[in-house]
Amino acid sequence: YRPHRAQRALWDILPDDNFVAFPPDLKKPYRLRPTHMNGMCVDMTLMDQDNKEILMPTEFDCFSEDANPLISSAPQRAIDNALYLREVMKKHGFSPSNTEWWHFFDISSEPVPFSNFCF
Repeated sequence: YRPHRAQRALWDILPDDNFVAFPPDLKKPYRLRPTHMNGMCVDMTLMDQDNKEILMPTEFDCFSEDANPLISSAPQRAIDNALYLREVMKKHGFSPSNTEWWHFFDISSEPVPFSNFCF
């Protein structure tokens, strides 16, 4: 889950809807879809047995075309790792992002309204 204010802060830093979802006006009706703001997305990577991150096409939250493992110019081993993660996540009910190797949508249920919990 990502609070609305955190989504707004991300958008203020990078107002590009290819990489950051525009934070909706919570007072207006909107199309329901899985996002971090309703807890229906997850960002993740793979770790080795020594608790170190496995090589991926880019750093986590790198907003460039290289973050897409289908068109990345990263080393083949990194692309293969990202494609493996995609396949595992798809097998377990998640849909991969087309622009970020680390981002997955929960498609196992209908999207729910956005929440605005303050932590």
